[in-house]
Amino acid sequence: MLVRAGRSKKIFSLIILLLSISAISVFCQSDQSGWKGKIKEKDGVVIVKNPAYPLYKTDILEIEEELSLGGANKGKEYTFERLSDLAIDDEENIYALDNKVAQIQVFDKNAKYFRSISSFGQGPGELQSPDFIQIMNDKELWVWDLHTNRFVIFSLAGEYLREIPATHLIYPLEPIGWDSRGNLMAYLVPPPPVSGLQLVRLSNNLKTMMTIYVVAKDDSYLKKKIRLLEPEPCCALSRDDLVIWGAAKKYELQILNPEGKLIKKIVRSCKPVRVSDQDKKELEERHNQSRMGRAGYKPIFPKYFPYFRDISVDEQGRIFVFTFDREKEKPGFYYIDIYDPEGRYIGQFLSNITASDLVWKNNKLYTIERDQEGFYVIKRYGLRWNY
Repeated sequence: MLVRAGRSKKIFSLIILLLSISAISVFCQSDQSGWKGKIKEKDGVVIVKNPAYPLYKTDILEIEEELSLGGANKGKEYTFERLSDLAIDDEENIYALDNKVAQIQVFDKNAKYFRSISSFGQGPGELQSPDFIQIMNDKELWVWDLHTNRFVIFSLAGEYLREIPATHLIYPLEPIGWDSRGNLMAYLVPPPPVSGLQLVRLSNNLKTMMTIYVVAKDDSYLKKKIRLLEPEPCCALSRDDLVIWGAAKKYELQILNPEGKLIKKIVRSCKPVRVSDQDKKELEERHNQSRMGRAGYKPIFPKYFPYFRDISVDEQGRIFVFTFDREKEKPGFYYIDIYDPEGRYIGQFLSNITASDLVWKNNKLYTIERDQEGFYVIKRYGLRWNY
């Protein structure tokens, strides 16, 4: 089963450039005398309280590039206009979703081109604005088409099978991932400037089964103002159907079992990152170029960034929390906190990875990046854990 990543906040670039070396080491900031946290149970919920610093000081992860797919002067089949998602099957074939041309390009594990699936249009099996794909039961490819508000389903060979409409939903759908029971974790996203994003679980016919979290309504837009950096829910789905999510208003992750019951909380003792004057300047410049900025909405800045901006989980159940903590010497690079499957804070590394552009499969990491000329490329990295 493919392990899906969480939601990107879209404040930052979706470009992934894992350091300009072939291996990245994860480093930590504490001694190795033992984990300093506490684990207790209250009302049937396990609470894992983590200290400010991780367990390991030594490098615990090495990431080495194995494959690069796409880029300049690689031929039509290897040129991507706007990559928006990836899927990997059990044979490590790569399914690359190109949003701009509304097509899925399929390659084998050695980057040999196989076929193209779908094309732009409004007919059966055609797409207009696809932005999510997932392989189901290793035999079907499920594609979310945003503009037509439906899932379009193909065989892995590219044959159109059927579709599931979502026209009954009040807000646009942003999928997180399907679990093995056929339920979908997703966000329902009101169009800007209206707030009130919802984190929900939907059935296989896209009926709401459970609302997990709703962002509080904010009426600032009625005064032509809009709040930037508001904490929003982040969510990831594990291979055993656990839901890991947090609202980012505080450093706390909640883990729900497949039935939706809260079974664990993971907390970490730390302070949020203050929004500097330089941050405000950069955010305002970006806002002024956005649709809401051009419409005359004035930005409202908080004192602090949210505690985190995204969540991902690998096949072994390790949790990756994408924070706003950073190094001044490396603009665009942020710390990612790593937790073991029990919820203990074990490591941290610095990167400009975003969770929406990565896939974990067979102890490998697949990413969407851009090369030096600005062309989209897909990278595959081998992983080596050293703890």
